[in-house]
Amino acid sequence: MLKSEGLPYEHLQLPSVPRANKLPVVLSREEIWQMLNSAQLLKHKLLIGLLYGCGLRCMEARNIELPHLDFDRKVLHIVRSKGKKDRYVPLSDHLIRGVRKYIDVSFPKIRTN
Repeated sequence: MLKSEGLPYEHLQLPSVPRANKLPVVLSREEIWQMLNSAQLLKHKLLIGLLYGCGLRCMEARNIELPHLDFDRKVLHIVRSKGKKDRYVPLSDHLIRGVRKYIDVSFPKIRTN
């Protein structure tokens, strides 16, 4: 519209949008245990554990594939995360046991040893 009227863009002055400087909400240990205990499926417990224990974003958790798991080094390879960057996050022994159990139950033809 400005261009069709022959007005310079400096003529348009919009107010700046304030950015909220909110800190992220960090759940307490009790709240995490409550979530884990209320989840009925192993898949859901693992998802909660991965999100919290590895600090994953939702899309990162959705994009996990079996080749991304390195049980020997105890790391999870996050591929093309925010900013299209790769990164490694540590896996706890507890999460590794849970992931192995889930793979054994859900995909019996795949060996995780």
